[in-house]
Amino acid sequence: MASTDLTKEAALPPGAANVEDDVKAFEAEERRGKLKLMAARIVLAVVLLAVWEYGTDRWFDALWFSSPLRVARHSQSGAADRAAA
Repeated sequence: MASTDLTKEAALPPGAANVEDDVKAFEAEERRGKLKLMAARIVLAVVLLAVWEYGTDRWFDALWFSSPLRVARHSQSGAADRAAA
């Protein structure tokens, strides 16, 4: 007599067994990819600002490329002047 075990899961086609797990894994990989991209963009921005700051008056003329710190100070003082008025 053949035994029937009802506690075993029904046979599913390959790849269909854990669709929810596959979707969760895909979404997790997407999040990791987006975080890596955001980190790369932040690193690139910091490197570009550092090169810009270092290169002012060394590699290129400050008349054409002012220091980013000078630009930030000027913007901040202009905003404070407008807020006080």
